[in-house]
Amino acid sequence: MREEEEEEEEEEEEEEEEEEEEEEDEEAEEEEEEEEEEEEEEEEEEEEEEEEEEEEEEEDEEEEEEEEEEEEEEEEEEE
Repeated sequence: MREEEEEEEEEEEEEEEEEEEEEEDEEAEEEEEEEEEEEEEEEEEEEEEEEEEEEEEEEDEEEEEEEEEEEEEEEEEEE
């Protein structure tokens, strides 16, 4: 009778340990997923920043071109 009880207790302990391990695994997986999501968000932000910078550069270039054209026109008028 005692042996049976001991065996049952051991089995219960093993089951509990297994459950704990499973929970830990799940938590680790969730953490990994969160990290991946964060990385993706960061990448997206970086891409957006790059796009904005490119747009700004293009605008600057356009402004420069316009200024040059205006200067040329002024020079032509002076002549």
